Amino acid sequence: MTRPAQTRPFYFLPGWALGRGPLQAWAEALAARGQPLTLLDLPGYGDTPAAQDFSGACAELAARLPDGAVLGGWSLGALLALGTALQAPGKFSRLVLVAATPCFRQRPGWEPALSDADLAGFASAIAADPAASLTRFVGNFNRGESRARAVTRQLLASADPLPAPAVLQQGLDWL
Repeated sequence: MTRPAQTRPFYFLPGWALGRGPLQAWAEALAARGQPLTLLDLPGYGDTPAAQDFSGACAELAARLPDGAVLGGWSLGALLALGTALQAPGKFSRLVLVAATPCFRQRPGWEPALSDADLAGFASAIAADPAASLTRFVGNFNRGESRARAVTRQLLASADPLPAPAVLQQGLDWL
């Protein structure tokens, strides 16, 4: 008689601004298949305290998660997961990165990323009108999709409340 494979705890960080809401159906589907997924908040979202800096956020995350866990993230959450795994090599059994890049800003050898001007313009737009900017941001996820407007509305409807403007700005600064 064989024993079922032991599942490792799986922790996942959402992307910038939307929070855990859009990932809830995915977490439920994984749980139904026997792989529980714990959705974490980014620093400053939900009940998670804001972090002073990216390195400190990574260190705090590494300290509170168990050894051998699977750690994952989407977009900014993936960047935080990657930074955490780099600070705590060997702590996590696997790293799952979704819509991830190790560098969001253009630099030599990494031209497809956002230019400094584009990132500064986006930060200004978020400061001026967070709700409208978030709608445009999410709409860009779905560019070219035949159901783009419906998917954008669905994602925005499932999003957690926006964190404080300073937390949104901090996330952009981390990028």
